[in-house]
Formats: sequence, C-alpha cells, structure tokens
Amino acid sequence: MANDVNGEAYIRQIIEEAGGFQAFSKQMDDFRDCQIRLDKERAVLMERYPDKWVAMRKDGMVAVNDSQLGLLAEIDERGLSRWRVAVGHLDTDPPLFLF
Repeated sequence: MANDVNGEAYIRQIIEEAGGFQAFSKQMDDFRDCQIRLDKERAVLMERYPDKWVAMRKDGMVAVNDSQLGLLAEIDERGLSRWRVAVGHLDTDPPLFLF
C-alpha cells in the first residue's frame, strides 16, 4: 500500500503529515502563490540567470543553482518547506512540444 501513490490511503497519509486538511490546503495555496510569482518574474529571471534552476517563495527568490539537485539541497539547507517554494528551470532553448 505504501507504493500506491494513487490510493486513498496514500493521500490521507500526505494530508496527515502536513498537519491535517486545513494545513495541507494552506501549503497548497502558498505553493500556488510562489508559482504565480515565479511565472510573473520569469522573463527578468531568464535575463539574469539563463539556464539555471531557481527557487522562489511568494516573498521573493531564495536560491539559484546550476542543477536541480543542487537547488533542492540549498532549499533543504535553509530549512525551507518544499511545499512553500516554487522551483523552475530557466531554459533558454526549451524543447518544442507539438500537440
């Protein structure tokens, strides 16, 4: 059951570990706000940090790194919750997606 990432028990476990539904909902709201800010500032960040990984909280940027793993390590070292930080790669040559 622990590997059933689509199961109800797993979802309940995540919510419980977050401190209950209200706390989980707040974390999701915070993460959304971080992602919105990252998206709004993407163009400026692309000029400053091309092809870098960036992490942004809703109150501003917290880390820049060459690799995703390095960035996640910085987030962890600063004691930040990954639920309250948006992570993005500032790819200057993104792949073309055709639908």
